[in-house]
Amino acid sequence: MLDDFWLEVIDEPYENGVIGKHLVFHLEERPIVKVVDFVGAKEVEAAKIENALKSQSVNGGAGGFVRDDHALIRAGQKAILDLDAKEGFPSATVEIRKVPIPGELRLARLTFVIKEGPRNKKESWR
Repeated sequence: MLDDFWLEVIDEPYENGVIGKHLVFHLEERPIVKVVDFVGAKEVEAAKIENALKSQSVNGGAGGFVRDDHALIRAGQKAILDLDAKEGFPSATVEIRKVPIPGELRLARLTFVIKEGPRNKKESWR
């Protein structure tokens, strides 16, 4: 998958004076998500989060490509928010951080920063 692509046209004269065109194709690969972290979840366990992502066919990006449209990442974010709401945290928020891994070429760490907020206390039914 490509992150960026552009074409460079360079005019260069030949020995006979005719102007030639050199085309240079620049391709930049998207970073590969190597590590996926879940930070900040205190009440909802990371194992439950991972299972929620798997059950909805979302792996959170591990081993995949970081996409410009963030479709996979947004699906992971939604799965976490849905799980938190189900666990009693309807006002939870999930911030996404993508950071290059130092010393690694084109590898990234994807971190879901989860703030659960106050637990919604369910009323007992009589």
